[in-house]
Amino acid sequence: MDISASITSVTGVGEKSAEKLERLGILTIEDLFYHIPSRYLDFRNAVPIKQATVDETVSITGEIWEISNAFTRRGKKITTAVISDESGTMELIWFNQTYLTKAIQPGDVIHAAGNVGWWAKKKAIIAPMWQKESPEGDGLNTILPIYPETEGVTSAWLRKITKNAWDSSSNQINETMPERIIDKYDLLSLPRTLETLHFPKDFSNVKKAHYRLSFEEMFHLQQEALRRRAEWDQQESVFFLQKDQFNKEVDQLIESLPFTLTSAQTHVVEDVYADFLRKSPMNRLVQGDVGSGKTVVAAIAAYITYLAGYPTFLMAPTEVLAQQHYQTISSILKEKVSHIALVSGSKKTDSFELGDIIIGTHALFHQREKLPEAGLVIIDEQHKFGVEQRAQLVFREGHRTPHIMTMTATPIPRSLALTVYGDQDLSLIDELPPGRKPVKTWVVEDHKHEKAYQWIHDQVLSTQKNKPQTLIVYPLIDDSEHESMADVKAATTEFEYLQHVFSDLRVELLHGRLKPTEKNTIVEQFRSGEIDILISTSVVEVGIDAPNATIIIVENAERFGLATLHQLRGRVGRRGQQGYCFLFSGTDDELTLQRLKAMETHHNGLKLAEIDLELRGPGQVFGTQQHGVGELRFAKITDLDLIQKTRDAAKITSDPN
Repeated sequence: MDISASITSVTGVGEKSAEKLERLGILTIEDLFYHIPSRYLDFRNAVPIKQATVDETVSITGEIWEISNAFTRRGKKITTAVISDESGTMELIWFNQTYLTKAIQPGDVIHAAGNVGWWAKKKAIIAPMWQKESPEGDGLNTILPIYPETEGVTSAWLRKITKNAWDSSSNQINETMPERIIDKYDLLSLPRTLETLHFPKDFSNVKKAHYRLSFEEMFHLQQEALRRRAEWDQQESVFFLQKDQFNKEVDQLIESLPFTLTSAQTHVVEDVYADFLRKSPMNRLVQGDVGSGKTVVAAIAAYITYLAGYPTFLMAPTEVLAQQHYQTISSILKEKVSHIALVSGSKKTDSFELGDIIIGTHALFHQREKLPEAGLVIIDEQHKFGVEQRAQLVFREGHRTPHIMTMTATPIPRSLALTVYGDQDLSLIDELPPGRKPVKTWVVEDHKHEKAYQWIHDQVLSTQKNKPQTLIVYPLIDDSEHESMADVKAATTEFEYLQHVFSDLRVELLHGRLKPTEKNTIVEQFRSGEIDILISTSVVEVGIDAPNATIIIVENAERFGLATLHQLRGRVGRRGQQGYCFLFSGTDDELTLQRLKAMETHHNGLKLAEIDLELRGPGQVFGTQQHGVGELRFAKITDLDLIQKTRDAAKITSDPN
């Protein structure tokens, strides 16, 4: 039977069963074959309960005598079951799985496997894997696959229908990888891979079978990146330079700056200039921490484009950031470029004839038909724009392809750079300007708010000149009625309270629902020092640059990724002053606290991004799904060795020779 056939063609699967399987993404026989076990219960060497030894992993089979839930003083949920066989009894302990008292009943015979430890001075298996004994007794002396399940779909039933499907259709499984790649990287064939995972006789090849699926998944992702790169390289850019063209003018601009470029900035400028020498358009990603000087590099690139006779478009995700770019680039190029325009939701123009450099928000999309042919498009914080949005600005009917430079302060681990951004060249600005001090950071328990507020109050009142300013950031604008968000603080509610706490200071509120003119006014007042404390949402993540901002508090910090927290932290101490960051969190989840504590010891954005990537996944690092990476089922985006090998393999298959 063809593996593309409907799942209802498998013996034992009716229409109602198919509806339940659809919740697991299983619509065809092929889907069933790729529904891989998440773990295995090994009952080949089951031992009598009496022989279970502490600190060893064992498997046992027995009858459940009793099972119940209990709660500790700290509110942790513990499920305890007593299991018995002919040799004796033992307790099974689970945490935060209270549903087990419904899934397992006294009198049930179950197979359990796990590590034996001490619990209340008795031997017990802590957090065991388990499976009910089926009428056929299929758990004894076998390796039992345990699948991802859903309501009404058990692993026992999935094992049964998978066996039925395999018997009728396994001979229809065709290889999906090139033979030379399978041989070169010593991969299992696809039929053998799937058979090993669903019907393991031992564990000797299970790891190798998982590797085969991971390799193939990442291989196809790399192929797509190389395809996009090849298509880009076939295009002809709007302009390209001759060697040494405009060197004199660029050197004069750099010498006129009131600061010296860091070596990292200099290297990126050299990368960009080299791109301008090629006939195919530049497609470069510039990554650098908050405050590393990406805008200066963008200004230099725009100036070169201006000298070549073409305009530059710079697109920012927020009006606040667009305003900041406009001010920075205007100050750098005011005596070099004839006209610099700002276009946003609150500031529109009907003519772009004089716009040698046009800076704007998404409002540029709505006026793209009026825009002249661009020589360079710069996109800041590109992951905050959709792929289609970016394409609308870059690819316009009847226009040639401009050079593209994208910028981000979200640190990009090398593994992501080779996959998500595999079609782009990458430049790193990996050093901060001289004088920037690391922001002192603490993870703080919720009950210490009043102490923090008093400290902030004292800091402001004790300073005569350049009074320190404070940002307090909340996850929500308004209180949420959703039960899961009941403990999450909101900016508007807390604003009213903090006005009383800091009654002798100027406190203001900023969030995304304010009118653009209101936002601009508040940001400018904060920047000029008129506001002491700014209550905000993460809208301040990009774009706020206040000289005296030295303190930031992030509420419900557990709800933000490390990359976002690092960017928020980068809003303070930007003029060489000592910055302070307080991360308030009421969570007692150990993994979450471990993640937040990384902010106390790590000030390198790339390292923090790697930690976040490992603990939370790529979708959390970037906030939006990127090129299907969030859909990876088998491969890990953190596996750099796999990424390197699959990239090499993809290059082999893309080479016509």
